[in-house]
Amino acid sequence: MLTKLTYCCGLFLYILLSANTVFAKPRSTPGSQDASGEPVTQTVGGGTRNDPLFPSENSNPTEDFQAPLPQPSAQAEPPLTPLVPQNNIILTQQERVNLYVYVPPTIVNKTAVLEIVDLNSQETVFMEFFEFESTETITRLVLPNTITFETTHPSDQRYQWRLYAYFAQHSTAQLLTEGWINRVEPSQESSSVLWHENLELWFAQREDSPTVWQQGLATETLERYADYPVQTYMFGVSEHSQAAGES
Repeated sequence: MLTKLTYCCGLFLYILLSANTVFAKPRSTPGSQDASGEPVTQTVGGGTRNDPLFPSENSNPTEDFQAPLPQPSAQAEPPLTPLVPQNNIILTQQERVNLYVYVPPTIVNKTAVLEIVDLNSQETVFMEFFEFESTETITRLVLPNTITFETTHPSDQRYQWRLYAYFAQHSTAQLLTEGWINRVEPSQESSSVLWHENLELWFAQREDSPTVWQQGLATETLERYADYPVQTYMFGVSEHSQAAGES
């Protein structure tokens, strides 16, 4: 009798435990909880799926999001651009060159640094700080008479010039633009490819014959800069480089 009673009690407990196991529901799925068992929000691309900025999966995107109205397009401001040939190499027969760079309004009143490096020796042959005094102008940088470039073969890149700017106090200089300068012997190249000599000739005629200046720049697709004023900076004139006027 005792054995039969024990058997019946065991059967009753088995049925009771089986029913609890079948009908019990988890509070959350394993993929949506952390170690504490609390729900975890799923992140998508830096936002959250339950963020008000993101539409729900069952919502109508056309109802939750309205595209911004199209804005009238404006002509883009040209970036800082050196007036050089498309290959970025200035050929000359002169001892030194003058550099022409269009300066956009985004870098007005900023400290700049002009550096020229001899690529053969990796030595800096010129470095000078100055201030951009004008915006939306062509900056004409005139090197001092103490600079003399050595001649080289036209295909060699002997000198590299770099223009840096400091956009905030104690900040690191940022490279704005760069290019190469090659001084060649008179017998090596015809005057048609001597960019420095041609550019100086066009600039000298800019006031009296503006078409010469415009057509000269157009040979290297730089005609969009022909109408900007030119600000000349003379290096080595005094203790600090000074602007020599605007034309």
